[in-house]
Parts: sequence; C-alpha cells; structure tokens
Amino acid sequence: MNDGALGFSGDCLSSAFDSADYVLSGNAATITNDFIFPLMNAIQNYPEFCLGDFTGDQVYGGEHYTPMANCECTRMPLVGSHTYGIIAGATFNSVCPEPGAKLAGC
Repeated sequence: MNDGALGFSGDCLSSAFDSADYVLSGNAATITNDFIFPLMNAIQNYPEFCLGDFTGDQVYGGEHYTPMANCECTRMPLVGSHTYGIIAGATFNSVCPEPGAKLAGC
C-alpha cells in the first residue's frame, strides 16, 4: 500500500468483542464467536470506528465494507488503487437529533 495521509495501516472496530479465540478454545470459542457475540452486538448496537490509511478497494469491499458503509465512506467517489487517510465513525440509536437516529461521518 502506498503511504497515505495518516502514515499507518487502517483498521475498523465495529464491535466490543472481535474474537474469543484468545480466551477460550475449541467448541466454547466457536459457540461464543458464532452465536453469543453476534447476538450481543445486534442487541447493543455498538458504535463503529475506522482510522488509518485505506485504499479505495478496501473502502468498497472486503472486511471493512460494512463499517465503512455505516460511516458513510462508501458514498464518496474513491479511486481503488489510491490510498486515503480516513477517520470515520458511526453511532446508532442516538437521542439527538431524534430518538433512534444514526449519526455518521467520514
């Protein structure tokens, strides 16, 4: 990846729990990762945040697509092979400007 504006590879955090593999093993980790964490994340509506340098291809596809779309980054016309410094965030079920609102920025 070419050097982007921020100078470090980007990543997104879209849940409070990314993986139980480092704590649990075997079936316990599988059950937790496949069923418990997705259920908790669906109920909690955790905010999403992306920070760092991403290529246009990373914004429009792959593992970062959902958080980038929720943060409204996919609405911008980006060149796939170029690298962009991105600071993005989205929160769900906010009380402002109205109850249940989604606030997002990229």
